[in-house]
Order: sequence, then C-alpha cells, then structure tokens
Amino acid sequence: MTVTPTEQMIADGVEQNGWFVVNYAPRVDSDDADEFFSYTVGLGKTAGWPELICFGLPEQQARILLTNALADCWKHNTAPRDSLDLHEVVEGFSAKLGAFNAAAPRYFHFADWHADQAGIARLGRLQLLWPDRAGVLPDDDRCDPEVRAKQTPSEAA
Repeated sequence: MTVTPTEQMIADGVEQNGWFVVNYAPRVDSDDADEFFSYTVGLGKTAGWPELICFGLPEQQARILLTNALADCWKHNTAPRDSLDLHEVVEGFSAKLGAFNAAAPRYFHFADWHADQAGIARLGRLQLLWPDRAGVLPDDDRCDPEVRAKQTPSEAA
C-alpha cells in the first residue's frame, strides 16, 4: 500500500515521539479558530490509551492543551477516561475529558489510519474540554455559550 507524505510524517512523528497532533481546518484559506480541531494519533499504539480531540482553538494553542493533558495523565499515572478532571492543562483552571461519539469521517481520520496500519484496535475517543474565562467547562450550563458552541462538534461530513 502506498503511503502519502502526510501519512509518513505522522507515522514518523508517532515513532519518534510516541504520538502526533493532526490539525484540521475545513477551508484552506481559513484562519477562523472556530473551524479548527486538533486530535492525537498514536496513543493507542504507544500507551494503550484512547485518542484525544480538542475543538475551537488555534492549532498551536490546541497542541499545547493536548500536550498538557497527556503530561497530566502521565505524571499521575492515570489513563485518559471519560469525566477525568485535569488540573495541569490550563493555568489556574481545570479541564476535563469527556466521551466523544461524533461520527463524521474527518474526526480521527489519520488516527484510524494509523491504528489500522499498526494492527491495533481503535481504543475509543475522548474530547478535551477547556474552560471559559470564569473557569466553567462547557458541560456546565453556566459556561459562556460562545465557548460551549466552539467545543460542540458538527456532524457535517
């Protein structure tokens, strides 16, 4: 099977670092953070963990939060799981992992490809939920509606 340059870059990143972050924007010319999402690739192979996804942040900020979430899990020897509170992701506030069940094909495309190539099971998906300026997470009705909307995935393909 032919591997594209992007797939090779991802595979090499997982091999070198244990995981990789894919950033996705639906429009090539977009700089609108609301259209972006970022997700991990390789956690199933490296740690037997589910992959993580983060919505509504520019790619560099999302990468930092995903990195911090994984560092928090590794530091506390805790596998990522639904409803896990994370205290070292966003300075001064808690973040949280939540179940992720959206099925649009673009979500985790390269994570699925990598799992298939590595011959491992797809070990679930979790969403990294980040707080509003008051520290309220989007699974709380008191959260800023704009922050909640940024973190609500679209089912559009």
